[in-house]
Amino acid sequence: MMHKIGSVALMLIMGASFAHASEIVYRPINPSFGGNPFNSSHLIGLADAQNDHERPEDPRMSNLESFERTITSSLLNRISSEISDRILGENAQESGTFLVGNTRLDFQQQGPNVLININDLATGGQTSITIPNPRF
Repeated sequence: MMHKIGSVALMLIMGASFAHASEIVYRPINPSFGGNPFNSSHLIGLADAQNDHERPEDPRMSNLESFERTITSSLLNRISSEISDRILGENAQESGTFLVGNTRLDFQQQGPNVLININDLATGGQTSITIPNPRF
């Protein structure tokens, strides 16, 4: 029995001498974090394969709807430019009122500021804005 214990102990000691250990070295894989740049296409392929999100349907506008949106945007841009010129332009007015559809815009110069009240005539909603008057 002693002989078996001795031989087991001898084998453990000899087996331990053949064990090798080395330093753990971290090497990044993702090229965004210093990894090999050749991994990028592989990683993007894996990400695309795992991506189960579907892009929502993009309702395409007809040509007529697109044209209507363009005209509306152009008219609103022109109206806002005209209002801005009358409030802040070279020949700025001291006060005034603009009516655009169901919206009434009142403005008044108050010292170094301009007070603008925007009233929604359909709902009765009101917004007040005070901005500094940039006199040049």
